[in-house]
Amino acid sequence: MQTLQIGIVQPQAMNLLRELDSLKLITILQPTEEEIVNTNAKRPVFGCAKGQFWMSDDFDAPLEDFAEYM
Repeated sequence: MQTLQIGIVQPQAMNLLRELDSLKLITILQPTEEEIVNTNAKRPVFGCAKGQFWMSDDFDAPLEDFAEYM
Protein backbone atom coordinates (compact mmCIF):
# COMPACT_ATOMS: atom_id res chain seq x y z
CA MET A 1 0.00 0.00 0.00
CA GLN A 2 1.27 3.45 -0.87
CA THR A 3 1.19 6.17 1.79
CA LEU A 4 0.75 9.81 0.87
CA GLN A 5 0.80 12.78 3.21
CA ILE A 6 -1.80 15.38 2.48
CA GLY A 7 -1.39 18.76 4.16
CA ILE A 8 -4.29 21.05 3.35
CA VAL A 9 -7.03 19.49 1.27
CA GLN A 10 -9.87 21.41 -0.30
CA PRO A 11 -13.28 20.44 1.12
CA GLN A 12 -14.46 18.81 -2.14
CA ALA A 13 -11.34 16.66 -2.32
CA MET A 14 -11.65 15.68 1.34
CA ASN A 15 -15.26 14.57 0.76
CA LEU A 16 -14.08 12.40 -2.15
CA LEU A 17 -11.31 10.90 0.00
CA ARG A 18 -13.80 10.11 2.78
CA GLU A 19 -16.08 8.38 0.27
CA LEU A 20 -13.17 6.28 -1.02
CA ASP A 21 -12.28 5.46 2.59
CA SER A 22 -15.84 4.23 3.24
CA LEU A 23 -15.54 1.95 0.19
CA LYS A 24 -12.26 0.60 1.62
CA LEU A 25 -10.38 1.74 -1.48
CA ILE A 26 -8.12 3.91 0.64
CA THR A 27 -7.39 4.30 4.34
CA ILE A 28 -7.26 7.73 5.94
CA LEU A 29 -4.91 7.88 8.89
CA GLN A 30 -5.12 10.64 11.46
CA PRO A 31 -1.82 12.45 12.11
CA THR A 32 -0.04 11.87 15.38
CA GLU A 33 0.52 14.76 17.79
CA GLU A 34 4.19 14.80 16.78
CA GLU A 35 3.27 15.23 13.11
CA ILE A 36 0.85 18.03 13.97
CA VAL A 37 3.55 19.85 15.94
CA ASN A 38 5.98 19.50 13.03
CA THR A 39 3.51 21.00 10.55
CA ASN A 40 3.07 24.04 12.77
CA ALA A 41 6.81 24.71 12.96
CA LYS A 42 7.95 28.20 12.09
CA ARG A 43 8.97 28.65 8.49
CA PRO A 44 12.16 30.56 7.77
CA VAL A 45 11.76 34.21 6.91
CA PHE A 46 12.88 35.24 3.44
CA GLY A 47 16.30 36.86 3.68
CA CYS A 48 17.06 35.63 7.21
CA ALA A 49 20.53 34.37 6.12
CA LYS A 50 21.49 37.58 4.33
CA GLY A 51 25.18 38.32 4.76
CA GLN A 52 26.02 34.83 6.07
CA PHE A 53 27.12 33.49 2.67
CA TRP A 54 29.26 34.93 -0.06
CA MET A 55 30.32 33.93 -3.54
CA SER A 56 33.72 34.75 -4.99
CA ASP A 57 33.88 37.18 -7.89
CA ASP A 58 35.41 34.52 -10.17
CA PHE A 59 32.74 31.92 -9.41
CA ASP A 60 31.91 31.44 -13.11
CA ALA A 61 35.54 31.45 -14.23
CA PRO A 62 36.84 28.22 -15.79
CA LEU A 63 38.70 25.92 -13.40
CA GLU A 64 42.34 25.18 -14.17
CA ASP A 65 41.74 21.50 -13.42
CA PHE A 66 39.43 21.20 -16.43
CA ALA A 67 41.52 23.26 -18.90
CA GLU A 68 42.46 20.17 -20.96
CA TYR A 69 38.76 19.35 -21.52
CA MET A 70 37.84 22.79 -22.89
